[in-house]
Amino acid sequence: MSIAPAFEPSFSDDGLTIAEQDRVVIMVWRGSPSADRIARATDGFASVVARTRQKVSLLAVIEERSPPPRLEDLSLVVRGFDAHREHMLATVGVFEDRLATSAILDAASLIRALQRRPMPTKFCADRREAVTWLASRHPHEGDLGAFCSRLVEAIEATRARL
Repeated sequence: MSIAPAFEPSFSDDGLTIAEQDRVVIMVWRGSPSADRIARATDGFASVVARTRQKVSLLAVIEERSPPPRLEDLSLVVRGFDAHREHMLATVGVFEDRLATSAILDAASLIRALQRRPMPTKFCADRREAVTWLASRHPHEGDLGAFCSRLVEAIEATRARL
């Protein structure tokens, strides 16, 4: 595994873990995206942005059986991440539950429509597809395969903290 032994999430609770690898903010969601959890996600994202002082990308993994945000909470998602838009390169979301994907995609489409300045964004069902797409939009050192492997390992290390 190429992740440093000190790899630690910047935030973790029973339904959300946030970590950073190669200036990619990784969020793994499990369960309901409550207003409180959305606030912690955007605060966690902001802390990574402040620490890195460089542009970052967001890779969000929504685990199986996780519902979409409630309609009334979508504005929290938009405002929380739009506040850091100038620090973002790209966003990719991985929806692991194909049965709930259409409801989550509906929510994600509304979020994107409400953004002040849309950015490169992709939604998919496979983490490897997500990291390959992100790699072409996110500056990284070394070869493409190594970067993608580090991100996949970081997703699983982040997930293991839930």
